[in-house]
Amino acid sequence: MLILRDIIFLGKKNYSEFAKSEGIATNILADRLGTLIESDILTRKTDPDNKTKKIYSPTQKGLDLIPILLEIMKWGGKYAEATTVDQDFLSSVMKDRNHVEAKIRALHQGNT
Repeated sequence: MLILRDIIFLGKKNYSEFAKSEGIATNILADRLGTLIESDILTRKTDPDNKTKKIYSPTQKGLDLIPILLEIMKWGGKYAEATTVDQDFLSSVMKDRNHVEAKIRALHQGNT
């Protein structure tokens, strides 16, 4: 879920960005990315600007998890004292989750 959060909401795209933010062991990260690709939740393509890097993007199946991720964020905003979710973003999700979801989907159109 953290990898999906980073891709869908934070715009992270490559392995090194995930490795820096999560503090996760590289072998575990590689395994999780592989599982998400095998499950058709993410795709992996060669970065056109750097042929040695791969870019990860959500598939339609991955984007269909947006409502679940937003609901988890809403729950965390309500019950978790130390949430890392931006409060302005959280307020917009609380006010109109469907609008926020549509905007996020639009950002990822063409990347699937």
